[in-house]
Amino acid sequence: MDDLVSRLREHAEQFGVSHVPNICDAAADRIEALEAALRLGIDMRDKQKAYFKDRSKENLIASKQAEAAFDRAALGEKKDE
Repeated sequence: MDDLVSRLREHAEQFGVSHVPNICDAAADRIEALEAALRLGIDMRDKQKAYFKDRSKENLIASKQAEAAFDRAALGEKKDE
């Protein structure tokens, strides 16, 4: 787990003020979501590169699926909507 995310989660448990844990947890959740979207973006780019290299139907489908997954993550949409 990312060091910053771990530290935020630890701080959330240490503070006694009710709003601080919520803020720390929300920040950690958002960082994790952004990191996941970034990984999907990298995967999408790799699949697009593969498609543009050989223009196969399989790579086109994989590229389009990766684009859709990235769009859902970047826009905060749930899977299979």
